[in-house]
Amino acid sequence: MPDQVANSPSNVSVRGYCQHMKLVDWLGRRRGRRDSFVALPGSLKNCNPGGVPANGQGRPGSSPEGYLGIFFNEKTINDIETARHHLAANGRPETPGRVVAELPLGFWRFLLSGRYERSLWLPCLRGAFPGIEGRGMRRDVHDAMQELHLLRNRIAHHEPIHKRPLGRLHDLALTTAGWICPVTRQWMAGRSGVPELLRVPLEATPGR
Repeated sequence: MPDQVANSPSNVSVRGYCQHMKLVDWLGRRRGRRDSFVALPGSLKNCNPGGVPANGQGRPGSSPEGYLGIFFNEKTINDIETARHHLAANGRPETPGRVVAELPLGFWRFLLSGRYERSLWLPCLRGAFPGIEGRGMRRDVHDAMQELHLLRNRIAHHEPIHKRPLGRLHDLALTTAGWICPVTRQWMAGRSGVPELLRVPLEATPGR
């Protein structure tokens, strides 16, 4: 399925994106898991809206601080500097793609906020979600990413999620992926083990 992304209408960096999807699939099979939920953050990061240079390049002599007050605030500047520091600490040359890969999901959620409706969403970020239509599009994407980001954080921090509307959140993740690339949505839906898991009563799960 990742090979089909090259023929999809989504505006993505195809080679790196397909490699990412194949890696997610390989890791899932190695771990005996069929949950491709983890593909969504990678899908978002691999969008190529063409207008927000994550390493601050693109303006002559500019660093990320050059965008302070225009696109970024102190928090996002720190996120970028932390990403660059991780690359340097691991001896990896800095490239825009590697900086993007190091940035947290919250960074991208922040760029979808209402304050960037005219400066980022309309001129460039809108093109990263070709599958979304209708009014309130930026708000729809932001609200979806906000819910999914909170879910992701609870999972990462080993906090309880069993009282969350997991079925609806799973559908929301697939919908969001479809806004980016319909082939990715199909790929995730075909490999996710979440619906099967949700059909098992909590009392019947091992260790209960």
